[in-house]
Amino acid sequence: MSKETTFSAVPVLPKEFLVGWGRNDSGQLGSTIDDENQQVNKAQVLVDFGIAGDVVQSIACGFSSTVVCFNDNSLYVNGGIYNQTATNRQEPIRIQSPYTRERTQSIACGEDFVILATQSGTLVTWGGGAYGQLGRGAPMDWSGPHPVKNLQNKRVVKVAAGAFHWLALTDAGQVYSCGLGRHGQTGLGNCEDVYEPCLVEALWAQPVVNIAAGENHSIVITSTGFAFAFGSNKYGQLGISRQRLPESETRAELPLRIYMPQELASERFLAAACGTHHTLFLTSNGKVLACGSGQDGVLGIGNNKDEVCLVVIFSLFEYTIVQIAAGARHSAALSSQGELFLWGSNEQGQLGFVEPTCVFSLPTQMDTNIIFKDSFEKEESSSYFFLKIATGAYHTIGLIGKEKEKCASSPFEIYPSYLMNLTSMQWSSVRDLLPLQKRLSAASIFSHSFLYGTVTGTDSSEKHGRWRSINPYIFPFINWNTAIGKNNNQVNENASYVQDSNLLTSVVSKPELFIQATAVESFYKELLSVHGSNAAELLTFISKEIISQAENMLTFRIREKAEQGNHSTTVAIESTGSDLKSKVSSRQGTGKQLLTRLCLIIASLKLGAQRRIVSAVSRFPAELVAVRLVRPLHSIIDSELNEVRRITERAIAATRVLGLFYAASELNGWRYAILPRQEFYNHSVSDLVDLKEDYNRWLYSMENSSSGKSLFSFCAHSYVLDEAAKARVLHAEAREAMKSEVVRSLWMNSQAVVVGPWGIPFIAGTDSPYCYLHVRRASLVQDALSVISNADPRELRKPLRVVFLGEEGVDEGGLQKEFFQLITAELFSADYGMFVYNEKTRFHWFRVDSLEVDDNFKLVGIIIGMALYNGVILDLHFPLLVYKKLLNWSPDLDDVKEAFPEIGNSLQAMLDYEEDDMEQVFMTTFAIQYEFFGELRTWELVPGGIQIYVNQSNKEDFIRRYIEYLTDVSIHSQFDAFSKGFFWMLSGPALKIFRPDELEVLVCGQRHLDFEALKQVTVYEGGFNAESQVIKWFWDIVDEMTLEEKLHLLFFVTGSDRAPVGGLGQLRFVIQRAGPDTDRLPTSHTCFNILLLPEYSSKEKTRNRLLTAIQNAQGFGLQ
Repeated sequence: MSKETTFSAVPVLPKEFLVGWGRNDSGQLGSTIDDENQQVNKAQVLVDFGIAGDVVQSIACGFSSTVVCFNDNSLYVNGGIYNQTATNRQEPIRIQSPYTRERTQSIACGEDFVILATQSGTLVTWGGGAYGQLGRGAPMDWSGPHPVKNLQNKRVVKVAAGAFHWLALTDAGQVYSCGLGRHGQTGLGNCEDVYEPCLVEALWAQPVVNIAAGENHSIVITSTGFAFAFGSNKYGQLGISRQRLPESETRAELPLRIYMPQELASERFLAAACGTHHTLFLTSNGKVLACGSGQDGVLGIGNNKDEVCLVVIFSLFEYTIVQIAAGARHSAALSSQGELFLWGSNEQGQLGFVEPTCVFSLPTQMDTNIIFKDSFEKEESSSYFFLKIATGAYHTIGLIGKEKEKCASSPFEIYPSYLMNLTSMQWSSVRDLLPLQKRLSAASIFSHSFLYGTVTGTDSSEKHGRWRSINPYIFPFINWNTAIGKNNNQVNENASYVQDSNLLTSVVSKPELFIQATAVESFYKELLSVHGSNAAELLTFISKEIISQAENMLTFRIREKAEQGNHSTTVAIESTGSDLKSKVSSRQGTGKQLLTRLCLIIASLKLGAQRRIVSAVSRFPAELVAVRLVRPLHSIIDSELNEVRRITERAIAATRVLGLFYAASELNGWRYAILPRQEFYNHSVSDLVDLKEDYNRWLYSMENSSSGKSLFSFCAHSYVLDEAAKARVLHAEAREAMKSEVVRSLWMNSQAVVVGPWGIPFIAGTDSPYCYLHVRRASLVQDALSVISNADPRELRKPLRVVFLGEEGVDEGGLQKEFFQLITAELFSADYGMFVYNEKTRFHWFRVDSLEVDDNFKLVGIIIGMALYNGVILDLHFPLLVYKKLLNWSPDLDDVKEAFPEIGNSLQAMLDYEEDDMEQVFMTTFAIQYEFFGELRTWELVPGGIQIYVNQSNKEDFIRRYIEYLTDVSIHSQFDAFSKGFFWMLSGPALKIFRPDELEVLVCGQRHLDFEALKQVTVYEGGFNAESQVIKWFWDIVDEMTLEEKLHLLFFVTGSDRAPVGGLGQLRFVIQRAGPDTDRLPTSHTCFNILLLPEYSSKEKTRNRLLTAIQNAQGFGLQ
């Protein structure tokens, strides 16, 4: 097959075929493209994807990949998708899996993963999963398609993918999100990564019919034509003014509504396309709007300005646009007549019809003659049109065909059909009604089917029209007046359906939202006529749901009204959940004083009253707890610490009340917390408070607890301290211990004491201010065990210095990093037989049948404790269960499911089974069989357990005992020795302030690497500055690196591929000029995190030299 592929290579002219252009460095355009320069500047036929009559169903492009689905259900992937190609340069691979045999409904590509929904609604993912974007419950990669389990009872109809996150839309109009959440792009009200799909509850009752995702932001469109956005807004890509953002002007963690510009006020949103830093919107009449970064004219408005609010692309006004697409720095639009318009940057050839490096700031039509040139007569080419368009970061794929009418079918006819509508369902085709109950529990279905009203805008103008949403969080500007009318035009404005007429009258006197009774009546009649008495149960269910939705909305407003005039202690207990934030926002003059007074009252309540508050708040929605309870309390603490500059009684009261809400959030277990722990972190406390002094107050209170003497400390309320602050507390405790040992050594030296307490000389003598650890590389474990087992624990608490015998290296931090890395790798290797490694979970666990003595497990604990004590991050792969056990947290079934998925899922299936034939089905007794060096052994969980079968009455006891055996009894000796070693180094109380997940971050560092944060704190020396050309090249190269290459770079410079607690922004990173242009490779001082970079003459040379250095560096040596 020739590299310059044209139609002359095709024996039969097809009806449809794929063309592509742009960047091809990962093979995203196929292997038959002439790409010596790794890019294609002119649209060419993609023969690799088959053009001899195959009918293309859908196309999706990722950062450097292309996926094509055909009508015969075949699926092909090409380019840089994780683990799909041995190299990035080969023909498209057909994905063959039981989960992809079915017709594809929707498909999308992220930066390193693929997500698709099948015709039956099954959600399937594969690829990279470092941020949980595969929905597997943990950050793990997966090489082949596999269904997302916790959405198996949902019917997914559309998917959208960002760089490392995705959205999934169900036929009930509900949106689920998963993956990287750093910028709030999951819409869950926080910036946590999401490892399993979570419902975006803030979109409650919104009938969503379309979704889109950019690099770090997300857009949803409802059937009523409303658009909502969440995620990064650094460049205005959300189309929301920064004044409207609740917390930060650079992101929205919850969905916010986007408003149509005045020029198109009568139109509604239909679709969206998200690029890296910009967004395009398509309206119901085929008009295109844009917002976000205007770099390279990517907004199509004739300039390079950023636009925070939506702007109309007037140059497309005369066309009816039916499809839009957005890349990293280019955009595309397809008209109903098959005309393709492109604009933005063409640096990588992504526009396909002009010379590279050109920029088009206005949409320019592509001439299909360019594709057919030198192949066919002009008359033949004129009968072909663009039917579909898809864009990757820097490449574009188009489907060309003769049937122009196919353009007009998307998206106008497809999107509205996603959402179930009770009034238009064909009930005669529904045989079994009961399975519908779960699907009909979504509020969005009822709002889509029965609720109508008008909307009053935030500005002076009103936006009238029918709508179907009752979400008070999405529409805070709506006056939530409600009534139930007989039809759309007749509403009884004086209707009252609640006993308290005084309250209700003020609520419903001006109805703006009501149930369309005629639609409900018509639905009931049709269902009864088709299914008769069999419909009774379903009708009862639906009636209760309709009433419940209406009551929830009324209750929200009535409670808010009622609580504005009553501030007694009793009301404070009952109304805290709905009242705190409203006091701050509704009365600017007295709100803060009133809120502070409520905190003082609640903090002084008796324990029983506080427990009632905890119980009540635990039932509140997450958003209400965050917005109306937690954040107002943070505002008090912030105000006191920033303005008063001391820890006042008001700050103490707010902190203690925050503790009640923290307890409420985690009442059902920390894995099922209402809010993520980060929501309770207070950055003013973490950054401004003298934590060393606070730690001393905490110690004093613990030491004098029996006498009743106590001082307030934030360490005692550690839920307000973020991970970085807690790390500082622990390291401060370690430094004090180090100082004590140094002083002790100096005193002993003055007394001429030069031997240890057992008469054995220590490595460097007790007179040394450092703990010098002399080891040989060839016998690292033996030397370390010998030295440490004979050492006084107090000596090990001195500042550590590692000496590799026979080498000249001087340890300023780098050698100890290497020592810990090498010894942990050796201790955890299969050769030592101490730990077993699970390939599926990627976790190490204690070997049940290990023959190693306890001293070796104790050594592992000491090594980890020493690393933590000396501030060194380790590459460990323990499940969270290990850190829970270290902190004396009781293991549960969720821990077993994470560490031992097969066992955990089996126990969960047993727990969920409710039939009486459990003994016959499971055939399980209170005995466990395990293999011990080829011998099958039995452990009875209770005396005579091998004769006791598990049944409904004893299954919970069996599960409890099984978990206890698995996590404690079977490894008791090994873990006890390991734990003793760990706390041998860390004997202070500081570890008590950590949660298990925080302790894991402290030991292993953060997995998420924010190189933008690293760039902001980097220091330049030796003549370099941020504007130096080689520095600009360096950061451009880093941006273009793969995740693996970024890890190599971080390891090369710092000796670790993990970020410290608090992220890369906490790292001291130095780039120092290492002379003029040269062929020498860059070097580094890992002890000081310094990169020595020559001032190379070109970007390509900088890239080549840097990648060569970071991919071939081993060890530290003399630096």
